[in-house]
Amino acid sequence: MGGTMNWATRVRVVLEAAQGLDYLHKGCNLPIIHGDVKTNNILLGRNLKAKIADFGLSKTYHSDSQTHVSAAVAGSMGYIDPERWSLDNISLVADARLGGSYNVNSVWKVLDAAMMCTADIAAQRPMMSAVVMQLKESLELEEAHGDMGDMENVARDNMPSMSMFGPSAR
Repeated sequence: MGGTMNWATRVRVVLEAAQGLDYLHKGCNLPIIHGDVKTNNILLGRNLKAKIADFGLSKTYHSDSQTHVSAAVAGSMGYIDPERWSLDNISLVADARLGGSYNVNSVWKVLDAAMMCTADIAAQRPMMSAVVMQLKESLELEEAHGDMGDMENVARDNMPSMSMFGPSAR
């Protein structure tokens, strides 16, 4: 796929992956913990639909009351540079290829969710349903931002140019 995905598309992909993980945790007869969530294991299908792959390290758990799995991380450890979230300027964190074309609050919501999910202590990490809600809010912010841009373009495009008007009659 050529080009750069816009921010709304990226958030939609992340949201779909989170919804898939939430389903694995709550919707399966025996809840499943993937165990190796990383970008290489999120595939994009037709129309850029996110698909979770590589269940080689997944585990099931049996207790309905068990909300967190205290097993050691089985997959590759991710790395999030602490300067990504300690800076006040989101443009230093966001992909420069986006050219600043995103809602700042949407990006902060995604970053906040990512940081919560990487907490060292598993019990401090949010439930996937909470992550899904935060990502939905992020997508709504971005879509509203896009709609505002579209409305500005429509208003500008529909505004009569000065060349359409002759001198006013007196």
